[in-house]
Amino acid sequence: MIHLVYGKVMIDCDACYTRVEITRPVGTVKCPRCNSELTYNTRMTMYEFGQMKRKARELHTGVPHKGGPPRKWIFTPEMDERIVSLYDSRRATIETLAKEFGFPEYTIRSRARQLGVTRFKPHDWTADEINFLKQNYHLLSWPSLRKHLGRSETAIRLKARRLGIRQSDHGFTMRSLCDALGVDHHKVGYWLSQGWLTGKRRCTKHVKLDYWFFDPEDIRSFIVRHPWEVDLRRVEPLTFIEILTGAEIDDSPGAMKANGMSRRVS
Repeated sequence: MIHLVYGKVMIDCDACYTRVEITRPVGTVKCPRCNSELTYNTRMTMYEFGQMKRKARELHTGVPHKGGPPRKWIFTPEMDERIVSLYDSRRATIETLAKEFGFPEYTIRSRARQLGVTRFKPHDWTADEINFLKQNYHLLSWPSLRKHLGRSETAIRLKARRLGIRQSDHGFTMRSLCDALGVDHHKVGYWLSQGWLTGKRRCTKHVKLDYWFFDPEDIRSFIVRHPWEVDLRRVEPLTFIEILTGAEIDDSPGAMKANGMSRRVS
């Protein structure tokens, strides 16, 4: 006999009368209590069996099925009110709400978009944030920087680059060079193997963790001698200009407004 219990379709074990869940209209299942094999046939098509499973979920959750997959994460009015009052698009806030509700983080972001509280444009950098970045960019790890500033790694990298702050004194690591020229490390490795680009290894306590260091002069020389290797559509414009000119560009809102330019959102 078929039973709809706790949102599942179940049958009775003939030996111990334990109810066992089934997931197909015809097949064999093992009783978890007495380990006996149960062969069954509900005499339904796969579509009819699916309809029965949906009915079981409706009876269990009390939410009628309206087509598509059933809703697994249901927000209450109290949860919505909590999201509206706290949500600020920061990762720390999203993690807090997800732990409080017991929901995945993506459901919090999705619900925030539905409620219209998502902030699409990041807030401007404050003087305190810039000072913190200047003092700690060389000291803290990326997770720590993201946590303290409440911004993505990309936003932090771009701001540090525009402020002339680098983690490797003066110059570029492999990753920062890839970001500036819009390529991956395989491409840079090819340039190095051909002798077109010059770089050196930075010494650390562990040889396996040594990383590449590129002097701006060597990068400028490479670009001048092999201009067709660089795709101008993929470079980070301000950094690319700084490499070629050797000068720091003022990208403050006032300077860009005076030149009739709109600020790029990072």
